[in-house]
Amino acid sequence: MFCVFAVLAIVASAHSQDARYDSFYTNSLYVSNWNKLSSGQRLEAMRFTTPAYQSEAFGLVLAEANKAAKELQLKEKLPITKSNLLEVYIGKPITEIKGEGVGNISTVNYTYFVTAGNKLSSVVRQHHDEELSQLVEEYRWPLSRIDTNAACKLAVRWMKSAKVDVKNLNHDCQFLIEPVMFDDEGDTNHFVPIYHVSWKTPSADRVKWHTVASVELFLPKKLLLDMTITDPKYILSKSLVVSNTDYMSNLVHAVSERSGD
Repeated sequence: MFCVFAVLAIVASAHSQDARYDSFYTNSLYVSNWNKLSSGQRLEAMRFTTPAYQSEAFGLVLAEANKAAKELQLKEKLPITKSNLLEVYIGKPITEIKGEGVGNISTVNYTYFVTAGNKLSSVVRQHHDEELSQLVEEYRWPLSRIDTNAACKLAVRWMKSAKVDVKNLNHDCQFLIEPVMFDDEGDTNHFVPIYHVSWKTPSADRVKWHTVASVELFLPKKLLLDMTITDPKYILSKSLVVSNTDYMSNLVHAVSERSGD
């Protein structure tokens, strides 16, 4: 749920990030009419979008997914096109303004998320949990076969291919790499060759740890299961920018018409 003061905060923070919104923030018509909207209308305004915005945003997300699939050398049929997508989600303009994401698309193999800082920040294997469970059932290797060096090199290679600032991650965070163990089953002599590679920072009270970036991989097949970066400052690629801003001047008018006022 959004509050009135949250909108002002959104405007202030986004203004410092992207000059393309200057006309939006100085649009006296928008500001004056926003104050006249009821709470229900304001919620509707947060949900507002246009076909033009959705179309352009989808094209940007699709292009980003294609670039990621190629750079990460994922097993995808390239180019990824609209016709071979399983799911598409494009958010509302307000989410982009806040820098919280543009959307995500899914193929039969992976879902590509443009979220943190409006950058491609996560690539997740389709049916991740089911595949993980299957691998745990099929693979039970002796501890002597643990190879954290190979897993580390593969994870770092993928991160660099995705334009992630690994150098500063290593400087700012604690690096951890762990294979999947069988401790909960009483088997301490075997592991599954699935590795969790992560960069973490301590919370303010230093009791909990926050994962800044992570890679989950199945080493025998060099299979990427999950790569996620939660802090966009470590993603060196530029934020996606939707140039179509017709919704800005039409927003309040459209919402008022929709509600019959």
